[in-house]
Amino acid sequence: MKKLLSLLAAVFITASTLTGTAMAHDHKAGALTIMHPWARATAKTAKTGAAYLMISNAGSMADKLIDVKSDVARKTQIHLSSMQNGMMKMEHVDGVAIPAGGMAELKPGGYHIMFMGLKAPLAMDGEFPLTLVFEKSGEVTVNVIVQKGPATNKMDHSKMKP
Repeated sequence: MKKLLSLLAAVFITASTLTGTAMAHDHKAGALTIMHPWARATAKTAKTGAAYLMISNAGSMADKLIDVKSDVARKTQIHLSSMQNGMMKMEHVDGVAIPAGGMAELKPGGYHIMFMGLKAPLAMDGEFPLTLVFEKSGEVTVNVIVQKGPATNKMDHSKMKP
């Protein structure tokens, strides 16, 4: 599975470079490439939101996303959604491993960046800065694009405290 993910990342990066799209929405932090950071647009009354992205590690050493920072909400954390005993659960985690030569995907229904206590709605076609903190590669600020996301299992975030 690791080899397949690495191969897919290499194909994506090569195809993007060859077609001249130059990965304008991608960011670098050492051997890491952060690809397509995006957030789902929220309703005007929403108190929570989430962001997603992919991280490719072209290096020979593993790294780890250990923190996230943003001014769009009172609290920003790394979370993991998972199915446990037939129920979807979400929990704060201390980080996401990015294996050497591999990838980590933050996506709906899995690891994601959670914004609690939104200061304003995440408006369609808007963007905002998000700082990612890595154990070895340090900090990098990326621009998150707000868009309509794919349909996923809906989770009730109404009881989350900022």
